[in-house]
Amino acid sequence: MYRDDIFEPASIEARLAEFSDQIERRLAGELTEAEFEPLRLRNGVHLQPHSYMLNIAVAHGTLDARQLRTLAHVARTYDRGYGHFTASGDIQFQWPSLSDVPAMLADLATVGLYARDLDETRTDGVARENATIRWPPDQVPVTITLKTVGGTSGDISDGQMEAVAELAERYGSSEIRITGDQALVLPHIARADLEVVHETLAEIGLEAADASLVPGFDPEQIVAVDAVIETYLSIRNDHSERFLDVYRRVGPAPFKEALHGTETRVA
Repeated sequence: MYRDDIFEPASIEARLAEFSDQIERRLAGELTEAEFEPLRLRNGVHLQPHSYMLNIAVAHGTLDARQLRTLAHVARTYDRGYGHFTASGDIQFQWPSLSDVPAMLADLATVGLYARDLDETRTDGVARENATIRWPPDQVPVTITLKTVGGTSGDISDGQMEAVAELAERYGSSEIRITGDQALVLPHIARADLEVVHETLAEIGLEAADASLVPGFDPEQIVAVDAVIETYLSIRNDHSERFLDVYRRVGPAPFKEALHGTETRVA
C-alpha cells in the first residue's frame, strides 16, 4: 500500500498512470497474460479462477474513518458491495472488472491508499500485532467480529463499513484498527457510549466481541484483561500460537507479573 505520508502524491499519480496504460494494452491484446502478470502483481491485482482480485494492504493495520468510507465507496461502485479483510490486515475486492481497476486505485489514492503485491505487505501485518494498546480507565476498545455463522470470515458490506466509520468518528478517535483475527477495533470508546455503540452494531448485523460490553465488568477488570492479552501477544512465538499453548509453554508467571502491575495502574 502507498500512503501520502510515505510516498509523494506525484509518485502515486505517475504509478497509476503507468499501470492504467498497461491495463489498456492488456485489454487491447497488446500484452499477453504472461507479460501482464508481473505488472498487475506489482499493483495488487491477482487473477482468480472466477475474476481478478484487488488487494489493498493497510499500513500498520490502521485506517481512519475517511479511508473506511472510501473503501465502502469502492466496494459499492466497482465490486459487489462488500470487501474482505484478511488475517494479514489487508482488504480485498474480489470481483472487480479489470477495466475498473484504474478508477478504483484513483479513488483510493485520494485518501492515501494504494495497492501492491501480497508478498510485500506481510511485515506490516506482523509488526502491528505486537503493538501495545493503552487507554484511560474511562475508555475501552470495542472489537467488532467479522466472523459470522454461515458466512465468510472477514467479509463486510459497504453499508457496514459506512456505519463503522460513523461510529469511529462520532464516539471514538476516528481510528479503526484491523486485527489478525479478521476483526475491527474501535479504540478509545467512552464507557458511557458503549451501549449505543453495541446497539448500533447489532442494527447493522455486526457483533461486538468485548467483555467491556457485558454488564458487571468494572475498569479494574478491563485493565487486568488488557494486561493478560498484551502479555500473550508479546511472548507468543507467532500469530498462530494460541493463548492456551503459550500458557502451557511458559506457565503462569508472566501473566501473574502482568496482573501485579495492574494493581498499581488502577490504584
